[in-house]
Amino acid sequence: MEILGYILYAILLFVTAVWMYGVRKKVDVMYPTVLGSIYFVIVSIIFPLYNINFLHILWVGPLIYISIITINTLFFIIKIPLIYDLLRFICDLYTSILRIGLDKNKIKHQQEKLDKEFVENYFKK
Repeated sequence: MEILGYILYAILLFVTAVWMYGVRKKVDVMYPTVLGSIYFVIVSIIFPLYNINFLHILWVGPLIYISIITINTLFFIIKIPLIYDLLRFICDLYTSILRIGLDKNKIKHQQEKLDKEFVENYFKK
């Protein structure tokens, strides 16, 4: 069973790295996705730090994913003032830390390009 736990932890680390890479590279990433990436990072650090059995990843991983889809999205739709501002601050800080070393002008150019494409596609309808 211990081997299965380490395999699950390796999968968790892989998923965490993929989400972090996605937040770093994707310019139009949304706040619930960033918050989900933060959740995966926290869980990846907490499990070995507190010596939690890695088999708990079997229920924690899906729980994180479900919370990204439901709870996080609700926080950003309802926009409860204090919670919304705090979550936005945390997400912006995390995103800026992950994007250290990237050219800010290139990111801004990509954002403007995506905005222009969105407007063009919207008015084609």
